[in-house]
Order: sequence, then C-alpha cells, then structure tokens
Amino acid sequence: MKFLRVCFLILGSVLAGGAMGVALRANMGGSTLSVTWEAIHLHFGVSIGAASFLLSLVMFLLVLAFARRQIHVGTVVHMVLYSASLDAFSAFWPAAPAASLRIALMLEALVVYAFGLGLYAAADLGRGPYEGLCFCLAERTGCGVGAMRWGFDLFFVAAGWLFGGAVGLCTLCSLLMTGPVLQATKQLASHLLRPAGTHAAAS
Repeated sequence: MKFLRVCFLILGSVLAGGAMGVALRANMGGSTLSVTWEAIHLHFGVSIGAASFLLSLVMFLLVLAFARRQIHVGTVVHMVLYSASLDAFSAFWPAAPAASLRIALMLEALVVYAFGLGLYAAADLGRGPYEGLCFCLAERTGCGVGAMRWGFDLFFVAAGWLFGGAVGLCTLCSLLMTGPVLQATKQLASHLLRPAGTHAAAS
C-alpha cells in the first residue's frame, strides 16, 4: 500500500500542476492562488511555476515553524513536482483561439486539477503548504478550517488582483468545482488504499 500511496502522490502532483498550467492557457484568470502567482510573475520576472514554488516555500517555512507535524516528505515532493509541471504545461500547451474552445479546455483542466489534488490528499504523506497553513492557523485561532480556507482564498485573489493578477471565469469555476471533485476523488482513492480485510468488513 505504501507504493500505491507514493504513486498517488507523484501522479496527483503532476496532474494537478499540469492541469492548472493548461487552465491558465485559456486566459480566463486562474485559481485563487494563481492570481497571486501571476502578480509575482509580473513584478519579479520569474516563471509561473517558480512563483508558485516561492509562495509555497514561504507557507512551508511558516508551517514548519509553528506546526511541524503537518510537514512530511510528501509535502516537499508535491511542491517540486507541482511547480515543475505547472511550468512545463503552461509553456508548451497551445492556447485555443476560439472562446468556446478555451472555456471547454479550462473546465476540463479544472476537473483534472481537482482530481490530481484528490489523489495527492488520499496519499496522506503530508499536507500541502497551503492546507498546512490553514490547519495551523485554524487550530491557533479557534476558527474552522473551512472558514480559514475561504478567508485565505479571498485574500490571495484580492492581493493578486491588486498587484496585476488576472481574475476571471476560471477563478469562479475553480472555487465552485475544486472542492466537490477533490472530495469525491479522495474518497475513491482512500477506498483503494484500504487493506483487503477492511473492504470486506465495510461491505
């Protein structure tokens, strides 16, 4: 089962990063965090993947300082693979010319993105820096994790937009679609990771 967890970690990270890179090629904004990545990209001249890694690194260091138990090897692996895949796919995937094709491309990419995040979450080899930061602050402030995540999402969208990041249809769709697809994927993948005896008992 450990091998399957590692496979989910690697595949999920690559799928999520690559799919978000494709979604960004639709030029309809990006996910909550990618609005801030674009602002970093515009102001510092680094690639979108590098901007993603730098922001994740800041979050990683904060979580490492205040809630080290959230961090495992999977956290670092996810950061590296996600950022590298984001750059690879956003650099080489051709942009669709027609608006209808761009919308279809964006929606399909967001489904794959959430599916990849679900696989990564099911692997349970360490929280991502963003999730780890939300859990850390939720524990320290007494706020719910969901409320903390929504607050951070709104903060990164607003901050990224103020500094030049693009907000659009992709931003709204990612907010609506990511949670349900991620949760369904995580449940299915977690079921596959259960020992055979557990399946029989559950049935």
